[in-house]
Amino acid sequence: WPLLLIIPLVAALISYTVSVNLIEPQYASSTTLMITRQLDTNQLLYQDLQLNRQLVQTYREIIRSRRVLEEVSNGSQPYSMGQLREKVEVETVRDTELINIRVTDSDPELAALLANTVAAVFMDQIVDIMKVENVSIIDEAVIPGGPISPRIDMNVGMALAVSIFGSFGLIFLLEYLDRSIKDPDQVQSLLGVPVLGLIPRANGSRLFAYSDPRSPPAEALRTLRTNIQYSRVDRRIKSILVAGANPDCGKSTTSANLAVTIAGTGAKVLLVDADMRRPY
Repeated sequence: WPLLLIIPLVAALISYTVSVNLIEPQYASSTTLMITRQLDTNQLLYQDLQLNRQLVQTYREIIRSRRVLEEVSNGSQPYSMGQLREKVEVETVRDTELINIRVTDSDPELAALLANTVAAVFMDQIVDIMKVENVSIIDEAVIPGGPISPRIDMNVGMALAVSIFGSFGLIFLLEYLDRSIKDPDQVQSLLGVPVLGLIPRANGSRLFAYSDPRSPPAEALRTLRTNIQYSRVDRRIKSILVAGANPDCGKSTTSANLAVTIAGTGAKVLLVDADMRRPY
């Protein structure tokens, strides 16, 4: 549960910090052009509409051509032709004669200026190329009111979603790799030995069997003492070894309190602390 809470919160915080402080805001401005055809008559035929829609695809490629973008770049613009090509997007509106020129830049005023400049240069060039003036501006580019990126809410949401799935995967991996014993049933099944008692964690004095004999840990020790006595009813138990696999796992504390509990029955007890690395 801590991993499932902490990892998504940290990921969301990192995503928000990166989006606000490290990612440069980008602004987009666009201008819309319409392809028309000058007719000798006032009647617009279906064939004319089809021809205009076919011209839209041709004009789309011309807008992004080197001829147009190089002239825009040479007109005192801060970008080269290659940089402009990365910033200029040309989209056609399906089943219409409309072309949308969209420019993205970190400067909102420059984005609008570039979009209008590209449209103006294209309209001039198309007269020389096609020998016809059939392009008109529907909407000029204006200075955008806000950035289109970074989208902080989307970035944070994606970071939360990915980190939640990642947290579940990490938790399952840790559980799969965990080979520690969790309950008495595992002890009996894996080691083939009976469990004589469970001692809860004690707070306060380390010699709780003497200072607080009515506490749950002290009561658990008395149960352990009784189980030890009845585990060898056929012979008298003279020595008990308390051992542990790791440091600070409770060997000395259990030994001392068990000695106090056994002494409470009137028996004489000799406690020997044989931990050479960490004596009690």
